[in-house]
Amino acid sequence: MSNTTSNQPAATTAPGGAWEEVKPPFNLENGALYAATIQLSGFEKIASTQTIANKIQSAGFSNVTCTSDKQRVEGTWNRPDQNGVPLPTQIRQVWRWRAAPAAASVAPAAAETAPAPDSDVTTTPDPESVP
Repeated sequence: MSNTTSNQPAATTAPGGAWEEVKPPFNLENGALYAATIQLSGFEKIASTQTIANKIQSAGFSNVTCTSDKQRVEGTWNRPDQNGVPLPTQIRQVWRWRAAPAAASVAPAAAETAPAPDSDVTTTPDPESVP
C-alpha cells in the first residue's frame, strides 16, 4: 500500500521555495534537498530513528533527519548527480526542494537614473562635498 501526496513535507522545512514530487526514473542532484515517505516492515520497525538516518547517510545523503514516527526522512544529496537511481522498496514517495528564484538585483541603466543632457533638470551640488 502506497502513501499519497497528502504526505508532502511541510514547506516550513526550508523557507523560500516549494517541494515538488519526484517520479521515476529518480535523478539525484548534488546539493539538492530531498524528503521521502518510508514504510518499514518486520524488524525494520524496531530500528531507532538514528539507525534509519545512518542508513540514509551511508547511501550518500548528508544532514539526514528521520521523524519520530519513522515515516519520513529528509537529507541533502552529497554525491555527484546520478540518473535513474533505483530506490529501496521502503521508499514510497520522494520530493525535491526547489528554492524560489533569486530576485534580480540589476542596477538601473545610467539613462534611467541621470537626466538627459538637454533636460530642464538642474542639479545642485551638496554644499558639504564642495571644497
